Amino acid sequence: MALSSLLDAEWLLTNGTGGYASSTLSGSHSRRYHSLLCSPNPDSGERVNFLSRLDECVLVGEQRFELATRRYEAAVFPDGREYIHSAECSSELRVEFLIPVGNTRIRIFKELRFIWGEATLEISYRVLEAPEPFVLELSPFFAGRGYHELGCKRPQAVLEQIQAQNQVRFTFPRFSQAVLLEVESARYISDPDWYYQFYYELERDRGFSFLEDLYLPGRFLIELTSGAEVTVSCRVEAQAKTVPQLMGVSPNRTFPSEFRTRLSSSSSQFLTFGRDAHWRILAGYHWFTDWGRDTFISLPGICLCEGRLEVAKSIFERFLDHEKDGLIPNRFSDSGDNPEYNSVDATLWLFYALENYLKAGGEKDFVFDRCLPVLERIVERFTAGTLYDIGVREDLLYAGNESTQITWMDARADGIPVTPRWGAPVELNALWFNALKTIELFYLSQGRKRDSEQCRERAEALQERFLKVFWNSERGYLLDVYREGFEDASLRPNQLYALSLPHPIVTEEPLARSVLEFTRRELFTPFGMRTLTPHDARYCGRYQGAPTLRDRAYHQGTVWPFLLGAYFDAQFRFTPEPGIADLKRVVEAFEQHLDVAGIGQISEIFDGDSPHTPRGAIAQAWSVAEIIRIFDTYSGWTP
Repeated sequence: MALSSLLDAEWLLTNGTGGYASSTLSGSHSRRYHSLLCSPNPDSGERVNFLSRLDECVLVGEQRFELATRRYEAAVFPDGREYIHSAECSSELRVEFLIPVGNTRIRIFKELRFIWGEATLEISYRVLEAPEPFVLELSPFFAGRGYHELGCKRPQAVLEQIQAQNQVRFTFPRFSQAVLLEVESARYISDPDWYYQFYYELERDRGFSFLEDLYLPGRFLIELTSGAEVTVSCRVEAQAKTVPQLMGVSPNRTFPSEFRTRLSSSSSQFLTFGRDAHWRILAGYHWFTDWGRDTFISLPGICLCEGRLEVAKSIFERFLDHEKDGLIPNRFSDSGDNPEYNSVDATLWLFYALENYLKAGGEKDFVFDRCLPVLERIVERFTAGTLYDIGVREDLLYAGNESTQITWMDARADGIPVTPRWGAPVELNALWFNALKTIELFYLSQGRKRDSEQCRERAEALQERFLKVFWNSERGYLLDVYREGFEDASLRPNQLYALSLPHPIVTEEPLARSVLEFTRRELFTPFGMRTLTPHDARYCGRYQGAPTLRDRAYHQGTVWPFLLGAYFDAQFRFTPEPGIADLKRVVEAFEQHLDVAGIGQISEIFDGDSPHTPRGAIAQAWSVAEIIRIFDTYSGWTP
């Protein structure tokens, strides 16, 4: 793919603390979330965009060659894209600049990398070729705001700066932390100024405010010659905290393809070590925190397939510590305090993840001594009834009411649920059956035959009731939601979980084949599963526009990659031949996608309509995790 077509692609570097650096390959920010140094505030946990950008300019005599690209609402100036000779991002960002100077040229190699476990970004410049000495001018633009916000000129945003040798300390009035910029052999010139109305195109496209003012306190000047190298250190001054090295896959392990190797690298970017000394899986970049549902769906791919059993154990411990009324948190804020519990399925995905953890060689004592008592409380509370009208009636699991959205299809538009799924959703009962069968196995392994038999009987009653209620013989697939006097026959991918989970509630092959025939024809795309058939009048084929428009499309046809996990588990269980062909199409599609939106990453969602434009977050944990899992499980599958 031509370099010019890649310059708007977004890169992402992380450091294990929740902090990140991210922008486009051109260096022109297109989101409010783009930042060279975004890091959690140690006091609150809120992520802060400290240093927005560091712009480069090469000075040769009286000539100025601006390597930076700044986009304003009315113009792009300067535009340094013409000097970018190559650019790539993996665990580091690497950019090579080629600057014509008369009949000669200057070549500069730039590399950005985080120091693991620290809010420290290092930027190195190596002069590969230069006919004569020149000056590299570096201009740091500060935002100093929460990462969801936009900055504007205001007196309280002006930084205090203290210079000492090659280091300048910048203090933010709003935050207790300072940013230290250290540049080897540099001369610093204090020249404070504001630059107005930086233009963030993707914010405008999403229907949000899109202009920002940034503060430039001064400039660093560095004299360089051919062969010289200089390193810039940008770090947030804060109390040091210990982040363990991210152990897992053996360094000697080789993957079967470059595609799988890149996904392995991508998977580590979602793992962060919190202030509570527990690991967590961030649901996505740039704006997500850690969510229960996303965590337990992602955990097999991001932790177990990568050999990170200790990380998985730490994640389980954190959620178990916050169990309340039989529910596992739906979402933690950046601070990690006051978790939200407004989800029914996040709790049931815990059973799925724990069984996978054991199969991967996890600690049995941890599961049976620490986890099983919590699982028992969950089953007890779900059976008797708990928050959000969650409870068992006539063997089925019900949840929610007219005003709640507690399944994964939880979007609201103007405060009204877009996909009201209260009652007995199909995937919820499939997960409930899987949970009962999982705990039945745990009881058997403990020699608790009576408890195991009770779980088996309850699961059998649920299965019998489920098939009577959910099978729609006229249409040939399962209902999406059932409640007394109401049947929702929308063709959605949720029914795949009735076929795909480790303990499927649907085992009859003719029924399963019929479901797969409809979902393959109507919902499958190489980038994921549509959330609604295009033949439904409510279908939205494009996820774009203002927040309300996007909320209405979020689960009404938009494609979600993570649903491919359920699709392929069901396909290879019941109809493996089309599964082999479909998996090949998926791998080919994502091999291309890794260089399109978030470099090396898989997007949160895609348009339902062709060409399936990537949308939403540029890097989503369960998108990456489920592609890793199905690739590892089925790529070598033979009939």
